[in-house]
Amino acid sequence: MLRHKRIAISAFLACFYCVVALAQDQHSLTPEGFSFDGAWSCEGKFPSNGATHTSKYTGRTFESGAWVELDEVDIQPKGYVGHYVWQFDKKNNQIVSIDANRSGYTVYTSPGWNGNKLTFTSTAASSSPETVSRFIFETKDADQFTVTYEMSRNMSFVPGDSLICHKAK
Repeated sequence: MLRHKRIAISAFLACFYCVVALAQDQHSLTPEGFSFDGAWSCEGKFPSNGATHTSKYTGRTFESGAWVELDEVDIQPKGYVGHYVWQFDKKNNQIVSIDANRSGYTVYTSPGWNGNKLTFTSTAASSSPETVSRFIFETKDADQFTVTYEMSRNMSFVPGDSLICHKAK
């Protein structure tokens, strides 16, 4: 009888640890209490010339939280449409993002969230593969995040643009 209890407890603990590990992998795509799901209105500037930048983001999670998908449509200036998908890469213990747009694709990786900040750095691209870039996402609260795009110039990163995004009501 004692042997059966030990087996049952061992099986329970094994299942518990599997569920905890799966939840940690899924939660690593967003910080605690935050979700990119829904519609977002974003406003910012291009630091190089001070021009206004407005954009709409739409986010969703799918496959039980294993993926985050973000679509960006620029309002001003018009034209840019980006499609981003993220997933946690268990083998390499990192988050991978694929940025697909009209000019091709870029693959970004991140070691994960550092508090409320996530930094993706480019690792491969179909256009301009020699240019390193990064996206920095920072959550402010459940209804606001910022996203900054930076490009490597002379061994340091310079901002391309920055947006403050608010969840649409």
